[in-house]
Amino acid sequence: MKLSENIAAPRYVLGVCKMGGYTAWDYYNLGVACSVGQGDIELDLVQAHKWFNLAVMAGMREAHEDRAFIAAEMTGAEIAEAQRQARAWLAQGSLPQAA
Repeated sequence: MKLSENIAAPRYVLGVCKMGGYTAWDYYNLGVACSVGQGDIELDLVQAHKWFNLAVMAGMREAHEDRAFIAAEMTGAEIAEAQRQARAWLAQGSLPQAA
């Protein structure tokens, strides 16, 4: 699994995403942080899958690989929940920008 090692402050990135100033890299970095429990973000594969999914939608190839890696550790119900959360994020008008 190729994971970014340059995540300074995951909560800051999450705040930026919620305010609409986000990129595919922001989504990807949140996915990484959630997939390993980095900084002040707890390990949460459902959230990681959601963020990787949004990064994939923005054209980030690395996120596709990492999403598949963590999906192998998840139940079908967990993956469905992650996809539901990604759709809900998009429904709020939070469309990912290209990397």
